[in-house]
Formats: sequence, C-alpha cells, structure tokens
Amino acid sequence: MGEEAQAKNPIPRFVAFASGSGSNFESILKAIERGDLQATCVGLIASRPQIGAIDKALDRDIPVHVLPQKGSESTNMSSSLDKELTNVVESMRPDFGVLAGYLQKLPSSILDVISGPVFNIHPSLLPKFGGKGFYGIRVHEAVLEAGETESGCTVHLVTDHYDEGPILAQARLSIPANCTPKDLAAAVLRLEHTLYPITIQTTLEDYGTLQSTFATAH
Repeated sequence: MGEEAQAKNPIPRFVAFASGSGSNFESILKAIERGDLQATCVGLIASRPQIGAIDKALDRDIPVHVLPQKGSESTNMSSSLDKELTNVVESMRPDFGVLAGYLQKLPSSILDVISGPVFNIHPSLLPKFGGKGFYGIRVHEAVLEAGETESGCTVHLVTDHYDEGPILAQARLSIPANCTPKDLAAAVLRLEHTLYPITIQTTLEDYGTLQSTFATAH
C-alpha cells in the first residue's frame, strides 16, 4: 500500500543553486530530514568553487556541479555558459528549482527545462529594495539608510526579471534602534531559515500543474 501511494505521488525532485555559504540550502535540507518538506535534492549548481554550500551537499551525497559565474566575457562565451548550465539542469530532470543565495541571473532556458516553479528568497520586503544590485549586506544598508522601521524577507517565484516574480510569502520584523546592517542581516536570515522551507512545501501542495507533472514525468 505504501509503495502504491508513493508511485501515485512520487517525491518531487529539485535542483538547488548557490553562490555562498548555503545556510538557506541547509535549512531546506534539514526540513526534508525532519519530514517537514516532502522533496529530494537531485543536485546543486554552484557558481563558485570552495563555498560552504558545496560542503553541505557533499555531506549528504548530493551531486555538485560547479559552473563559473558570468562576468565580462564575450557574448559567445556567455551563451556557451548558459547552454552548459541548461544542459546540466535538464539532465537532472528536476520538478522544481530553489535559489539559495545564487548571485547569477538564471537564463530563461533554465525556466523552460524545469517543469515546475523556481523559488527564490530575498532579504527584504519586496517590492522594496529588490532588483539588480540588491543582494547581501547591500540590501540591509539600503533599508537602514532609508529609515525603514521594519524589514523582513520575501519568497517569490523566479521570472526573467530580478525579484519581480509573484510573491508567495513574507516574514517581517521591527528594526530596533541603533541596528547595524550586520545585525539586521542576521535577524532577517533567521526569518529566512524558517519561512523558506515552509513556503516551498505549502506552494507545492497547492501547485496543481506541478502535481500532475509528478504523476507522469517520473
């Protein structure tokens, strides 16, 4: 009976993308290990070698692919990197994708080969303090410089435009007096670690198109 149910509702497969320590990636993996998130990670795309996210993947025998960041290279080189990334992701046959501190813009071809949603979490209350150039400590510096009294994080779907996809969930906190960008970053990150896996799970449960894909694709 259990095997029959699993055959009808296979565990969704996802590919993760990271450029740094991978703390959000790890929070998702721990949610899976606790049974709070029904998913399995089939691979990590790392934009840089020797980052913490790679260690977290290898500790769990998750395949890792290190693909270089796009910088000032020629258009032909950029196109070649996009194609390589797309081919690697397509070979994993993921049902959905998760950006966990990934600093590169996903090419539209990636969104085409992932059958379900691609999630991202941003360390501000979008649409404020989002878009190209707003990442990491820069976001928190901008929030404080603007005199905001609250901040937080946002989980949204990824589209062709930075931080403009449909918002799925937000978590908020009040900014205390004399808060530094580093303090704010740490407080928001704690919110991210809770909000991200919960939002992924609830979205998958309600994502009808993706559910029908699970039943036939694997």
